[in-house]
Amino acid sequence: MLDLIVKRAALPYSPLDYCILAAATAVAWVFVIELDLTVFLTFRRRSGLYFWSLLVSSWGCALHAIGFILSFLVGSGWTVTLPFIEIGWVTMVTGQAFVLYSRLHLVVRNQKTLRYILWMIIVDGVCFHIPTIVFTVGINSPNQPFWQPKFDVMERIQLVGFTLQECTISTFYIVSTVRILGSVYHSMTRKVMLQLILINLVCIGMDIVLIGLEFSKEYTAQASIKPMIYAIKLKLEFTVLNQLMGL
Repeated sequence: MLDLIVKRAALPYSPLDYCILAAATAVAWVFVIELDLTVFLTFRRRSGLYFWSLLVSSWGCALHAIGFILSFLVGSGWTVTLPFIEIGWVTMVTGQAFVLYSRLHLVVRNQKTLRYILWMIIVDGVCFHIPTIVFTVGINSPNQPFWQPKFDVMERIQLVGFTLQECTISTFYIVSTVRILGSVYHSMTRKVMLQLILINLVCIGMDIVLIGLEFSKEYTAQASIKPMIYAIKLKLEFTVLNQLMGL
Protein backbone atom coordinates (compact mmCIF):
# COMPACT_ATOMS: atom_id res chain seq x y z
CA MET A 1 0.00 0.00 0.00
CA LEU A 2 2.44 2.56 -1.20
CA ASP A 3 2.72 5.20 -3.87
CA LEU A 4 4.82 2.74 -5.85
CA ILE A 5 1.81 0.47 -6.28
CA VAL A 6 0.54 2.73 -9.03
CA LYS A 7 3.63 2.11 -11.14
CA ARG A 8 3.07 -0.19 -14.07
CA ALA A 9 6.77 -1.01 -14.57
CA ALA A 10 9.34 -2.63 -12.35
CA LEU A 11 11.59 -0.51 -10.18
CA PRO A 12 14.61 0.97 -11.94
CA TYR A 13 17.56 -1.32 -11.32
CA SER A 14 19.31 -0.53 -8.07
CA PRO A 15 21.62 -3.16 -6.55
CA LEU A 16 20.81 -2.00 -3.01
CA ASP A 17 17.01 -1.93 -3.47
CA TYR A 18 16.97 -5.25 -5.31
CA CYS A 19 19.18 -6.92 -2.70
CA ILE A 20 17.08 -5.59 0.20
CA LEU A 21 13.86 -6.79 -1.45
CA ALA A 22 15.25 -10.20 -2.36
CA ALA A 23 16.88 -10.78 1.04
CA ALA A 24 13.86 -9.60 3.05
CA THR A 25 11.48 -11.72 0.95
CA ALA A 26 13.71 -14.78 1.34
CA VAL A 27 13.88 -14.31 5.13
CA ALA A 28 10.10 -13.85 5.31
CA TRP A 29 9.48 -17.03 3.32
CA VAL A 30 11.96 -19.05 5.37
CA PHE A 31 10.26 -17.99 8.61
CA VAL A 32 6.79 -18.65 7.16
CA ILE A 33 7.69 -22.16 5.98
CA GLU A 34 9.45 -22.98 9.24
CA LEU A 35 6.56 -21.64 11.32
CA ASP A 36 3.92 -23.53 9.33
CA LEU A 37 5.83 -26.79 9.59
CA THR A 38 6.33 -26.27 13.33
CA VAL A 39 2.64 -25.46 13.82
CA PHE A 40 1.49 -28.60 12.00
CA LEU A 41 3.98 -30.76 13.87
CA THR A 42 3.25 -29.19 17.28
CA PHE A 43 -0.53 -28.99 17.35
CA ARG A 44 -2.36 -32.24 17.95
CA ARG A 45 -5.73 -30.52 17.59
CA ARG A 46 -5.62 -28.45 14.44
CA SER A 47 -8.39 -26.07 15.37
CA GLY A 48 -9.04 -22.98 17.45
CA LEU A 49 -8.29 -19.29 17.14
CA TYR A 50 -4.59 -19.63 18.03
CA PHE A 51 -3.94 -22.32 15.42
CA TRP A 52 -5.75 -20.61 12.56
CA SER A 53 -4.58 -17.09 13.32
CA LEU A 54 -0.97 -18.31 13.23
CA LEU A 55 -1.45 -19.97 9.86
CA VAL A 56 -3.51 -17.16 8.30
CA SER A 57 -1.10 -14.47 9.46
CA SER A 58 1.93 -16.40 8.21
CA TRP A 59 0.30 -16.97 4.82
CA GLY A 60 -0.44 -13.24 4.74
CA CYS A 61 3.28 -12.51 5.12
CA ALA A 62 4.00 -14.75 2.13
CA LEU A 63 1.26 -13.23 -0.06
CA HIS A 64 2.28 -9.67 0.84
CA ALA A 65 5.88 -10.40 -0.10
CA ILE A 66 4.85 -12.00 -3.41
CA GLY A 67 2.75 -8.95 -4.26
CA PHE A 68 5.70 -6.60 -3.97
CA ILE A 69 8.01 -8.96 -5.84
CA LEU A 70 5.50 -8.93 -8.72
CA SER A 71 5.17 -5.15 -8.49
CA PHE A 72 8.77 -4.08 -7.94
CA LEU A 73 10.76 -6.71 -9.83
CA VAL A 74 8.40 -8.16 -12.42
CA GLY A 75 6.45 -4.98 -13.12
CA SER A 76 3.05 -6.70 -13.15
CA GLY A 77 -0.05 -4.49 -13.37
CA TRP A 78 -2.03 -3.49 -10.31
CA THR A 79 -4.86 -5.91 -11.15
CA VAL A 80 -2.37 -8.73 -10.57
CA THR A 81 -0.34 -7.33 -7.67
CA LEU A 82 -3.09 -5.66 -5.64
CA PRO A 83 -4.94 -8.85 -4.57
CA PHE A 84 -1.69 -10.32 -3.26
CA ILE A 85 -0.69 -7.12 -1.48
CA GLU A 86 -4.07 -6.28 0.05
CA ILE A 87 -5.18 -9.79 1.06
CA GLY A 88 -1.71 -10.43 2.42
CA TRP A 89 -1.72 -7.14 4.34
CA VAL A 90 -5.13 -7.74 5.95
CA THR A 91 -4.40 -11.31 7.02
CA MET A 92 -0.83 -10.52 8.08
CA VAL A 93 -1.63 -7.52 10.30
CA THR A 94 -4.99 -8.45 11.82
CA GLY A 95 -4.05 -12.13 11.91
CA GLN A 96 -1.04 -11.27 14.05
CA ALA A 97 -3.27 -9.25 16.40
CA PHE A 98 -5.49 -12.32 16.83
CA VAL A 99 -2.42 -14.44 17.59
CA LEU A 100 -1.63 -12.13 20.51
CA TYR A 101 -5.27 -11.96 21.61
CA SER A 102 -5.77 -15.74 21.49
CA ARG A 103 -3.29 -16.31 24.33
CA LEU A 104 -3.84 -13.10 26.29
CA HIS A 105 -6.16 -14.94 28.69
CA LEU A 106 -3.11 -16.76 30.06
CA VAL A 107 -2.00 -13.57 31.83
CA VAL A 108 -5.17 -11.41 31.84
CA ARG A 109 -8.06 -12.92 33.79
CA ASN A 110 -10.56 -10.06 33.45
CA GLN A 111 -13.14 -11.16 30.86
CA LYS A 112 -14.38 -7.62 30.31
CA THR A 113 -10.85 -6.50 29.40
CA LEU A 114 -10.51 -9.41 26.98
CA ARG A 115 -13.81 -8.50 25.29
CA TYR A 116 -12.74 -4.86 24.94
CA ILE A 117 -9.49 -5.93 23.27
CA LEU A 118 -11.36 -8.26 20.90
CA TRP A 119 -13.68 -5.43 19.89
CA MET A 120 -10.70 -3.11 19.46
CA ILE A 121 -9.15 -5.54 16.97
CA ILE A 122 -12.41 -5.89 15.03
CA VAL A 123 -13.16 -2.14 14.94
CA ASP A 124 -9.57 -1.29 13.96
CA GLY A 125 -9.73 -3.84 11.17
CA VAL A 126 -12.91 -2.31 9.74
CA CYS A 127 -11.83 1.32 10.21
CA PHE A 128 -8.29 0.93 8.87
CA HIS A 129 -8.40 -1.90 6.32
CA ILE A 130 -11.48 -0.91 4.33
CA PRO A 131 -10.67 2.80 3.70
CA THR A 132 -7.04 1.98 2.86
CA ILE A 133 -8.09 -0.64 0.31
CA VAL A 134 -10.63 1.75 -1.23
CA PHE A 135 -8.04 4.53 -1.51
CA THR A 136 -5.47 2.09 -2.93
CA VAL A 137 -7.88 1.10 -5.69
CA GLY A 138 -8.59 4.80 -6.20
CA ILE A 139 -4.95 5.75 -6.81
CA ASN A 140 -4.81 3.04 -9.46
CA SER A 141 -7.86 4.46 -11.23
CA PRO A 142 -7.84 7.15 -13.95
CA ASN A 143 -8.77 9.66 -11.23
CA GLN A 144 -5.50 9.20 -9.32
CA PRO A 145 -4.91 12.91 -8.46
CA PHE A 146 -8.19 12.98 -6.54
CA TRP A 147 -7.36 9.89 -4.49
CA GLN A 148 -3.65 10.38 -3.89
CA PRO A 149 -3.80 12.93 -0.99
CA LYS A 150 -6.46 10.87 0.77
CA PHE A 151 -4.41 7.72 0.32
CA ASP A 152 -1.24 9.36 1.68
CA VAL A 153 -3.05 10.45 4.86
CA MET A 154 -4.84 7.11 5.33
CA GLU A 155 -1.61 5.17 4.83
CA ARG A 156 -0.02 6.91 7.78
CA ILE A 157 -3.16 6.73 9.92
CA GLN A 158 -3.52 2.98 9.50
CA LEU A 159 0.16 2.32 10.17
CA VAL A 160 0.13 4.36 13.38
CA GLY A 161 -3.28 2.94 14.33
CA PHE A 162 -2.22 -0.68 14.00
CA THR A 163 1.01 0.08 15.86
CA LEU A 164 -0.99 1.59 18.74
CA GLN A 165 -3.22 -1.49 18.70
CA GLU A 166 -0.23 -3.80 19.04
CA CYS A 167 1.28 -1.55 21.71
CA THR A 168 -1.99 -1.75 23.66
CA ILE A 169 -2.07 -5.55 23.56
CA SER A 170 1.65 -5.75 24.37
CA THR A 171 1.16 -3.38 27.30
CA PHE A 172 -1.46 -5.71 28.79
CA TYR A 173 0.98 -8.60 28.39
CA ILE A 174 3.82 -6.66 30.00
CA VAL A 175 1.84 -5.17 32.89
CA SER A 176 0.05 -8.43 33.69
CA THR A 177 3.31 -10.39 33.48
CA VAL A 178 5.09 -7.97 35.83
CA ARG A 179 2.27 -8.40 38.34
CA ILE A 180 2.52 -12.18 38.12
CA LEU A 181 6.31 -12.06 38.52
CA GLY A 182 5.87 -10.45 41.92
CA SER A 183 4.42 -13.67 43.31
CA VAL A 184 6.36 -16.21 41.25
CA TYR A 185 9.67 -17.63 42.46
CA HIS A 186 10.15 -20.64 40.17
CA SER A 187 13.20 -19.88 38.01
CA MET A 188 11.81 -21.37 34.76
CA THR A 189 8.51 -19.52 35.11
CA ARG A 190 10.28 -16.22 35.74
CA LYS A 191 12.53 -16.83 32.73
CA VAL A 192 9.56 -17.36 30.40
CA MET A 193 7.78 -14.31 31.82
CA LEU A 194 10.84 -12.15 31.26
CA GLN A 195 11.14 -13.48 27.71
CA LEU A 196 7.52 -12.53 27.13
CA ILE A 197 8.21 -8.96 28.25
CA LEU A 198 11.36 -8.72 26.13
CA ILE A 199 9.71 -10.07 22.97
CA ASN A 200 6.80 -7.65 23.29
CA LEU A 201 9.27 -4.77 23.60
CA VAL A 202 11.20 -6.02 20.56
CA CYS A 203 7.98 -6.24 18.51
CA ILE A 204 7.08 -2.68 19.45
CA GLY A 205 10.56 -1.60 18.37
CA MET A 206 10.04 -3.26 14.97
CA ASP A 207 6.79 -1.37 14.51
CA ILE A 208 8.55 1.90 15.30
CA VAL A 209 11.07 1.12 12.55
CA LEU A 210 8.22 0.72 10.05
CA ILE A 211 6.69 4.04 11.14
CA GLY A 212 10.08 5.74 10.76
CA LEU A 213 10.44 4.42 7.21
CA GLU A 214 6.90 5.54 6.36
CA PHE A 215 7.34 9.10 7.59
CA SER A 216 10.78 9.37 5.98
CA LYS A 217 9.17 8.26 2.68
CA GLU A 218 11.40 5.22 2.29
CA TYR A 219 8.56 3.37 0.58
CA THR A 220 10.60 0.68 -1.14
CA ALA A 221 12.47 -0.24 2.04
CA GLN A 222 9.27 -0.31 4.10
CA ALA A 223 7.44 -2.50 1.60
CA SER A 224 10.44 -4.82 1.33
CA ILE A 225 10.98 -5.48 5.03
CA LYS A 226 7.39 -5.37 6.31
CA PRO A 227 6.55 -9.04 5.55
CA MET A 228 9.90 -10.05 7.02
CA ILE A 229 9.26 -8.09 10.22
CA TYR A 230 5.81 -9.63 10.68
CA ALA A 231 7.17 -13.12 9.99
CA ILE A 232 9.89 -12.60 12.61
CA LYS A 233 7.34 -11.27 15.11
CA LEU A 234 5.11 -14.29 14.53
CA LYS A 235 8.01 -16.67 15.09
CA LEU A 236 9.08 -14.93 18.31
CA GLU A 237 5.52 -14.76 19.64
CA PHE A 238 4.84 -18.39 18.77
CA THR A 239 7.96 -19.51 20.62
CA VAL A 240 7.29 -17.62 23.84
CA LEU A 241 3.50 -18.15 23.87
CA ASN A 242 3.99 -21.89 23.55
CA GLN A 243 6.34 -21.83 26.53
CA LEU A 244 3.77 -19.78 28.43
CA MET A 245 1.12 -22.41 27.72
CA GLY A 246 3.37 -25.08 29.19
CA LEU A 247 3.76 -23.37 32.56
